[in-house]
Amino acid sequence: MSFIAGVLALTGCSLALLWVYASRKRLLQTGLASRAVRFQAARFLVAPLVFGLSIGVAALNARAAMLTWLLLVPINVTLHSRLAESVESEAPESG
Repeated sequence: MSFIAGVLALTGCSLALLWVYASRKRLLQTGLASRAVRFQAARFLVAPLVFGLSIGVAALNARAAMLTWLLLVPINVTLHSRLAESVESEAPESG
């Protein structure tokens, strides 16, 4: 189980690095607010942090380690809603 968590943590890290690279090289959609970029980067970094935490917990209890993966749900829901709010608040008014 620690192997799977490690692979998922590394995958999340590579996705976060790719996002940071794309944002710094201005490869993202024009007009995307920097706040939205930061929220998305945070969302990408959550998985590696949670899976890294689960590797440490696995040394004590394997079931508890797998339960830590459930932390991804409320954290990602919260970050996604804030991302949506950020994008909506930055959108130009039409009408």
